[in-house]
Amino acid sequence: MNKKLGIDVIVPTFGETYELAEKVEMVNKVERKVTKTLRLDILERLEKLKEEMKDMDTYVRQDLHDVNLRDEDIFRINEKIKDLEKQILKVIEG
Repeated sequence: MNKKLGIDVIVPTFGETYELAEKVEMVNKVERKVTKTLRLDILERLEKLKEEMKDMDTYVRQDLHDVNLRDEDIFRINEKIKDLEKQILKVIEG
């Protein structure tokens, strides 16, 4: 005697709507699509970041060649670059 007890378990995903009657059934599903505009925005941001990285490289190198730069300033620059590395890794790793 293999009689099922209880109700089936359904885990809905984003955008799904279910109705409970004699049986559970999906009545609506919203599809999410990434627009080409969003893809282009991402590519534009990447290009902007490249330019900003070039600028940062120039300014940091100038600062490091400054003989009046204090040890505290060098430490601060180093910590900020470490933070930036971590943020980049988070984006890459997802």
